[in-house]
Amino acid sequence: MIGSQFGIYLVARLSVGLLGVPIDDPEVVESLLKETRIKFSEFTVVLHDFKGYETDTENDIAYYFCSFNYCDTSDATLYFEEEKTEVLIARKDTVHLSEDLNNRVNNSTIQIIPKNSSDRFEVSLQYETVVNEIIDYRELSDVEREHRYQNRVSILEKSKVIPLPDSANFHFKTVPHTSDMVELVEQNGEWAPKMNPKKQLRKEQDFFEAEQNRMKKKYNLHDTLVEIPSELYAVATLTDGIRLYDYFYATFVFRIDRYEARKFIESKYISIGIAYGC
Repeated sequence: MIGSQFGIYLVARLSVGLLGVPIDDPEVVESLLKETRIKFSEFTVVLHDFKGYETDTENDIAYYFCSFNYCDTSDATLYFEEEKTEVLIARKDTVHLSEDLNNRVNNSTIQIIPKNSSDRFEVSLQYETVVNEIIDYRELSDVEREHRYQNRVSILEKSKVIPLPDSANFHFKTVPHTSDMVELVEQNGEWAPKMNPKKQLRKEQDFFEAEQNRMKKKYNLHDTLVEIPSELYAVATLTDGIRLYDYFYATFVFRIDRYEARKFIESKYISIGIAYGC
């Protein structure tokens, strides 16, 4: 939300499925007001326009964090500050969060609120990238199929580091990861799309392809295209000549480095599972 009063200029970084939905729809307004506050011992992180966890409305304390092949509830403790502001108290150096299809990281702002005004911070991003085996089950017996699924190959690595610029006094901009994401702004009482700049999308696509090529070279993979009918309609884009694979980003990993003057003190991490779907 930009402006001194609610309603002056509403910004949502959500999926294009909200186009045509009235601006005063309660679920939309709730999405606009979402944020994630994580309190580490020496600073607080605010992820604006994004809530990466769920709460148990009956107990007001239960929550979960999930990402690719990871699900945990021990990263942080949920409590409420003034005016029912939700805050996660970090219990570990890494806090795991997760997107959903209408609540995604796309040019969102990561704000750092230091306990010590003399501290300075650097924020960077890495993607956890996955080469995941796609099983072509169509000519396999039940026994063979079960064996293949139990021994499926999945390779998880981190991409190169992307430093995030500090746009204004510890406000760091994230980046988009899919070309279908748009910024939605209020226009005549409805949502109107504001597309991510083509230059930015091209840069993201180039980075994705460079990381994919790095993995192809490292694991001796080659391009292919095999569509396998299934409940999720799997498409294999890589092969080693024997097995089929796809490649994708699984997780955002944000690293926050804290310095006292020029001395490095510590690193904290926020891991956000990436949502895919329609």
